[in-house]
Amino acid sequence: MVYRLKEDFGDGLTNEELEIAWKLETMLVMSSQKKTICQPGSIYLDEIINTKPLQVLESSIFDGENNNLPVSKNLCRYAYYNDVIVGFICCEMKDIYGNWKNLYYSTIGVLPAYQRLGIGQQLLSFAVNTARSLKNVRELTLHARADNKPALELYKKNGFVVNLLIKNFYPRCKSDAYYLLLHTAN
Repeated sequence: MVYRLKEDFGDGLTNEELEIAWKLETMLVMSSQKKTICQPGSIYLDEIINTKPLQVLESSIFDGENNNLPVSKNLCRYAYYNDVIVGFICCEMKDIYGNWKNLYYSTIGVLPAYQRLGIGQQLLSFAVNTARSLKNVRELTLHARADNKPALELYKKNGFVVNLLIKNFYPRCKSDAYYLLLHTAN
């Protein structure tokens, strides 16, 4: 993985970036077993400043897909488990009408071995709390694969409602998507 990073990004990687890549490589190898390998540990969120780990995470979690996610300092976060990046969320602001805005949650991802540890819930809570704290934000919206039952349960548990079904929304994996909506109190 470190060598792939060098191929993708050149030899200009700093020692800090190589260390991040090494930690990610270790986590990705362990995560490929797709079972929970972690004991309870320290989970926290922090701003996305360096996007190189984001590209590696996104590609690993979503089978090689890389969507060049919009990264806004205030609207995106890495999730750390025992000081190692294991997940992320990216949101972006969209205009609805007049002064009203929509916080669109473009993607969330947690390495498979770190799922079911509350990390996804913390990332989602960040998006919900951010939407509720921003002036003129009327709703938080997202798309979710229609066949991703655990994710849909998490969203519904947090107050999201299915607004509509979009056929073949994810053409690469030939999957439909639900468009989910959460009204904020603003």
